[in-house]
Amino acid sequence: MNMKSSKWIAVSEIAGALGVIATLIFVGTEIQQNTEAIRTATVQAIADQDTTINLTYATDDRIAELFALTHEDPEAHTDESKMSYPDLIRLGMALRSALRRVENIYLHVQAGVLEPQALDRVGYGWYQTDFVRYYWEGAQDGFDRDFVKFMSPKIAEKRANENTE
Repeated sequence: MNMKSSKWIAVSEIAGALGVIATLIFVGTEIQQNTEAIRTATVQAIADQDTTINLTYATDDRIAELFALTHEDPEAHTDESKMSYPDLIRLGMALRSALRRVENIYLHVQAGVLEPQALDRVGYGWYQTDFVRYYWEGAQDGFDRDFVKFMSPKIAEKRANENTE
């Protein structure tokens, strides 16, 4: 092998290594951009879920009345004169949607798509009522096991303004 060919081999090896490095930088940048796009899409999807749930409560008078009733009268769900079976189903489905939203946030935090602070904005007080505790007892099997472990203590907590007698 002469000197010229060994220089060309060295140059081509360096060029190949630079090409690999450039490709890795490009792929890393693409992954970072895709991760940001996924985060943004997830945040938007959660905002859309939140808007849908809020609009349901704001535009469906009966759902709003039922939620208000469960806050005013913790035992209303046990009295058929106050809350019918269809009302329990209606309220349960609305509550399931709200809990599914929290589960969605939780699972995205666990997957590293969202920052843990996303769970700080949930507003757990809405889930700390006797009706939610009653509903949660029968609904847990429909949710992710780790989410149930996370959410159960939050639901069990008494709200600051709730009677603790």
